[in-house]
Amino acid sequence: MTTPAIRITEPRSKLSVTALLLPEKAPENAAFLQTYLATPRVVPGIHAMWTGPEISCPVPSVDLEGRSFAKPLPAENATLTPQPGDIVLSYVPPRMWGGNPNAIFDIGLYYGQGARLLFPIGWLAGSVVAQVLPQEREQFAAPVASSAATAPAMSPSAWWRPDMADDSFELFDLRVEAVVPEGKPIYCGARAGDYFELKGEMLSMPAGQGFSIYSLAAVLPLLAAKQRPTDANDWMTSDAEIACPDPNCASRLRIVRTGKRRFSHAETTAVPLPKENDKG
Repeated sequence: MTTPAIRITEPRSKLSVTALLLPEKAPENAAFLQTYLATPRVVPGIHAMWTGPEISCPVPSVDLEGRSFAKPLPAENATLTPQPGDIVLSYVPPRMWGGNPNAIFDIGLYYGQGARLLFPIGWLAGSVVAQVLPQEREQFAAPVASSAATAPAMSPSAWWRPDMADDSFELFDLRVEAVVPEGKPIYCGARAGDYFELKGEMLSMPAGQGFSIYSLAAVLPLLAAKQRPTDANDWMTSDAEIACPDPNCASRLRIVRTGKRRFSHAETTAVPLPKENDKG
């Protein structure tokens, strides 16, 4: 199952970034935004006056009239201090803001440090409903800040379209444990309880603990395969212990899958994904 995403563009500044929705952390708010953006939308943007480095994009009331998804939203994944790259959905009930009879659904694009959700009506927590991809946050900040600084109060700032072609994938986190049979000869320096962990491409072990480079050389070629889902009948699924390369040493290294972690293709390589019609 892929993570839903949205694309944010602004023609004048040539802004074009992708933000991943957070349905697990903000399910109702993510469902609202995903439903609203099921077709491309043009939303007027306002350089925020109260909240700091934000482009505020209130959803036009005409887009909400008679819509079943235009219902009160709870605060989910709530924040008062949005961070750069956060997309925050703020819901204001009818009559709360200056007696406005319509509910307000505001999509906030936060592009810099120091933002705070302080309004004339006081502090109002918003829901972090999506986040711009980390590798695109710098380009998100520069054109948005430039455009906001020179734009009139109401400018056609943000084009939105759904982008479900998410580039994410999942890998298993691994824990590799030393298996040291009691009373057997050990020549590689392994001790019971020794271990290291692999998360993505980053290997870590407790401070002060070491592993024989020869033992590591024996297990490293298998770790990338163990990180990836394998068929239940594949030997890569069932076989998990690797013998010490010294034939006289009784130690083994046991590979344990401990959980899953999601990564973005664009964060891990400069090689682009093939286009749909290029896939063989």
